[in-house]
Amino acid sequence: MCRLLPIVVLLVSLVALSSDAEVVSSLTTCKSSFYKGQIPKNIATNNHVRICQLLNNKYHYATLFDKEKRVPVYSAYVFKSGNNSERPLWYYEPQVSDPSSSEKSMLEYKPGSGVKNQATDEDYQDATAYKYTKGHVNPFSHNSGDGATATCTYTNVVPQLSNFNNVIWSAHETNLANILKGRCQVPNTPYVIVGAYPSTDKFIGVDKKVNVPEFMWSAFCCADKNNKGILSGAYWAKHESDSTVYQISMSDLEKKLTKDPVNPVTIFVGGCKAQSQGFLSEMTDGWVAEGMFGKTLVEYVTSLLKSLWATWFE
Repeated sequence: MCRLLPIVVLLVSLVALSSDAEVVSSLTTCKSSFYKGQIPKNIATNNHVRICQLLNNKYHYATLFDKEKRVPVYSAYVFKSGNNSERPLWYYEPQVSDPSSSEKSMLEYKPGSGVKNQATDEDYQDATAYKYTKGHVNPFSHNSGDGATATCTYTNVVPQLSNFNNVIWSAHETNLANILKGRCQVPNTPYVIVGAYPSTDKFIGVDKKVNVPEFMWSAFCCADKNNKGILSGAYWAKHESDSTVYQISMSDLEKKLTKDPVNPVTIFVGGCKAQSQGFLSEMTDGWVAEGMFGKTLVEYVTSLLKSLWATWFE
């Protein structure tokens, strides 16, 4: 049975305020999705739409969406474990299609719905998309209940190669969930931002306007009960079928996302403890393959260096 998912879209426009939703030019309405309520710096442009995803009178996460490329730039959320929900049908956002629309609820997609500025089932079923699947930015598995349901919207997915989506990036989502469940438990709060960096020449869809990402990235900041960052991490993976997810420093990820050196990107504007990989980071440019092998390698080399230091200098 189909049901509507109430969700509020915040568009960059000067519109009157309604009794149940505030339309503004920033994501401050859903600032609880960001560490210290601060959105990433120098990522948004005038072509981007700010979306506060609302379901059953509760904000679940925030999305920065590119109407021209018809894909999300990033989604920010607070990680929640224990999701056993069944995935609902896919939905589209009427206010992304038409900024003047009075419809504030996400609607179930049906052929002929007149959807604009975002992908649809028809785009993913087009011949140009035969290698691609709908890849979540804010993962369904990182949310629970209504929050998980709210991730099944075209404003939160990008075209991903099947093996990348179902194997490589899916494994990263699981690994990240395990880290947050093991090292950022209550009373700490795990803030996560996941994004898709657009390619310059790869598009799919009926009119080839849905951008295929060049690479995917994610970053997290674990805040203690005093809202102080105590642990952070950053990751990226080139969007290829045989890709590898790398753990890198937060500063290196910010450099990869920066398009204008004069205005560098800052992911966690409120400041968060930097990921430190010490001497190994210097030897590898901070790139350490994610997963058991990468972790074992880090631990092994760190132990070896400590042993050599003790032998030579103590």
